Amino acid sequence: MDSKQIWQDFRQRLQAFIRVRVRTEHDAEDILQDVFVKVHQNLSTLKAEDRLEAWLFRLTRNTITDYYRRSRPIESIDDDSPYLTTENPDETDLAIKELARCIKPLLQTLPIKYRHALETVSYKGQTQQALADELNLSLSAAKSRVQRGRKLLKAELLSCCEVEYDHLGNVKDFSNKQSSCQPCS
Repeated sequence: MDSKQIWQDFRQRLQAFIRVRVRTEHDAEDILQDVFVKVHQNLSTLKAEDRLEAWLFRLTRNTITDYYRRSRPIESIDDDSPYLTTENPDETDLAIKELARCIKPLLQTLPIKYRHALETVSYKGQTQQALADELNLSLSAAKSRVQRGRKLLKAELLSCCEVEYDHLGNVKDFSNKQSSCQPCS
């Protein structure tokens, strides 16, 4: 079987599979193209043609994971950020933007080691390996510190705000649990 035939046979199914896992149609199309570039380059490594479908979906899942890994880190979340000043935002975008303003003050409430890990990886865009090297930790320890920091930040946010998510886990809306949430006010 050649890559052209695979494209004809599996394009629609893979595109639907990708589309429910990413935010935009444009991103789904980009990932689909990446998948078929990999198919074309690696088809010769497939040993059993009866395993083609499983191989394609594994390759697609891995490509989606790569897409999320290479997403750019947040450069800045402040009042001057272009992300916060888009014209005519819809309600969902507005909710996300308002909630984003709470993140930076809430980050300051975390213990220094977790705050530093999150700032280094999420705001400065360094890799977790660079963080591990900087702190003389194993990569596993650096990853754990970042994940623990994210959990603590989420707990702080959820103690202050009620957040509503859509079926993909994206923020849909939020409201303050308290009349005046200290970090967000």
